[in-house]
Amino acid sequence: MFTVSFLVPVFNEEDYIAGAIKSILDYDYGLTKVEVVVVDDNSSDNTHDSVDRLRFEYQDNSLKLYRNDGKGKNAAFNLAFENSSGEFICFMGGDDLLVPESLDARISPLREIVYDATPSLCVTLCKIKTFSSERKKDGILIPRKKGVGSQSGGAVTLPRLLANKVFPLPLSLPNEDTWVSLFLDAFDVKKVHVDAVGLNYRIHSGNSHSRDFSFPVARSMILDRQKAPFLFYCRYDSLLPESGRRFLVKRILIAACIHLGVVFPLLLIRGVSVREKLGAIQYIVRPVYFIKKRFYKLIAGR
Repeated sequence: MFTVSFLVPVFNEEDYIAGAIKSILDYDYGLTKVEVVVVDDNSSDNTHDSVDRLRFEYQDNSLKLYRNDGKGKNAAFNLAFENSSGEFICFMGGDDLLVPESLDARISPLREIVYDATPSLCVTLCKIKTFSSERKKDGILIPRKKGVGSQSGGAVTLPRLLANKVFPLPLSLPNEDTWVSLFLDAFDVKKVHVDAVGLNYRIHSGNSHSRDFSFPVARSMILDRQKAPFLFYCRYDSLLPESGRRFLVKRILIAACIHLGVVFPLLLIRGVSVREKLGAIQYIVRPVYFIKKRFYKLIAGR
């Protein structure tokens, strides 16, 4: 029997956390066991008590709860990982909903790795679908292209062998997404794409896909993420293949252009797609940001 561990950092999620947990645990996975490791990052509402009450409903140790004392999201992820026991690792937000029927497809390509004498680095990527009370943010498939999964947080399933190399996540970064994605690309990890929605991602005021932020706030948020390529290079420099070094240098150059607010040098970086360059330009040129914000539902996931 295999175990899948869901790492769930939470902060003031009392309205959503019970639904998130039940979407994982109220399903029969057959021979696959699941556990949910919740880390409360010093919530000021009733999040902790809500999860604590649920532990009496799930008395098979499938629900674990810890406190993080306000150390940040990545510290909460690190604590959750330290206290997980599964052969496979999934990330999940406390306001999202798992599509449980997708889990078998997400872990099936990884099962043989557990017993392989010389295991390869491999990860599965599923699709995400948004849901929101705002029509323009509801029902967006990410990515929209058929046969391709997302490298964003809750879409990623890692075997523990790989997770041991990814963790610990840097505490100075605001979330896990950028760091995990950098690892998959810099080390050319084999990606198995699952052409199914594995996670329903809730968009509401305050999370990163809400698109309700002003340009200065959005720019500040992306600058926090753009520390990741440099931190990654510093940690893994001696282990990186040459292709990984070249990849990271490009990402560091993109980060520098965003930080300095310059477009022309960004356009000259070779080996970076037009889509990636436009994604960076939106945080340099205010009108571009507002165009993408205005047409979010049309553009997102492409």
